[in-house]
Amino acid sequence: MAEHLLLAIDQGTSSTKAVVFDLGGGVVAKGTADLASSYPRSGFVEQSPDGIYGSALEALRRCLIALREAGRDPRSIAACGISNQRETFLLWDERGRPLTPAVVWQCKRSVAVCERLRAEGLEDEIRARTGLIIDPYFSATKLLWLMENEPEVRRAVQGGARFGTVDSWILFRLTRGAVHATDLTNASRTLLFNLDGLT
Repeated sequence: MAEHLLLAIDQGTSSTKAVVFDLGGGVVAKGTADLASSYPRSGFVEQSPDGIYGSALEALRRCLIALREAGRDPRSIAACGISNQRETFLLWDERGRPLTPAVVWQCKRSVAVCERLRAEGLEDEIRARTGLIIDPYFSATKLLWLMENEPEVRRAVQGGARFGTVDSWILFRLTRGAVHATDLTNASRTLLFNLDGLT
């Protein structure tokens, strides 16, 4: 009977890990690659979209080398899952070209946006729809900041730019643009996800 292995990509804030497990949950091989953040202004935290993807590829490369060194066949990998730094998001065009740096979950650029939304009395409605409070931790307020402060971003979003959490960015790139998707747990951390309709 052919061996089946599982690949996990864990894309975190400071590094990406790739781990291959056997069906009993044992670690067969792993690889890690660092990821840098930049701090262009006080309270801003960003990452290079290509740096994120490159970190994932490098972790995968190191993991597959370790897998072969362990005498296992990479063709035995039956499935792959991606976990990520959740509230970090990216914007890209239909060709997969990033429109801005990735905005990291730690970024506080939208503090004033959050204060304004609360002052407008939107806290209860947003909490009822999303299950979340208005906070710069979540993606939507930082996306709103970008649209209000960068006209080219506003035009791109109105023109069909793609928005996604880090898992969706990696998946889009790995599939050469064939898949633009995430799961409900990641979507629920964006402040854009309606819990009632799961949309």
